[in-house]
Amino acid sequence: MCMQRTIIQKRLGRFGTVVTLEVIEHVLDPEAFVRECVGAVQDGGVVVISTMNRTPWSFFANIVAAEHLLGLVPTGTHDWSQFLSPGEILDLLSGAARSDGRTAELIQCCGITPGLTRGRLEFRLCGDVSSHFILAAQIHARQKKSH
Repeated sequence: MCMQRTIIQKRLGRFGTVVTLEVIEHVLDPEAFVRECVGAVQDGGVVVISTMNRTPWSFFANIVAAEHLLGLVPTGTHDWSQFLSPGEILDLLSGAARSDGRTAELIQCCGITPGLTRGRLEFRLCGDVSSHFILAAQIHARQKKSH
């Protein structure tokens, strides 16, 4: 990923927003993944990450129900141990920003809930982060201390 980011940055520079939806729970190294996301966003830009929370409810909803009972996704798609909490995502963002000489500030974190409307699956934002959530953080240049 680092080489890809270098090639992209040379051609396009950094981005105002980097969005990853339902990806991080599938990568082998979430810390490196977040570091690449933070590295690809410009100062003042935003990183948005959605994923599944590591809670008993998310285990039931996303693995037992979605994979085994309803067959919505293939069995084995998700590994509950790879799910991350909002706090863990924010810690990864803060650590990645710090290693890049910057800071990460939480803008908002809210839950995502699926539902059926006229036979169509829709997702809505909600206050319950126990299953899916989406988190946005702004990446700031570190302020220089005045003497």
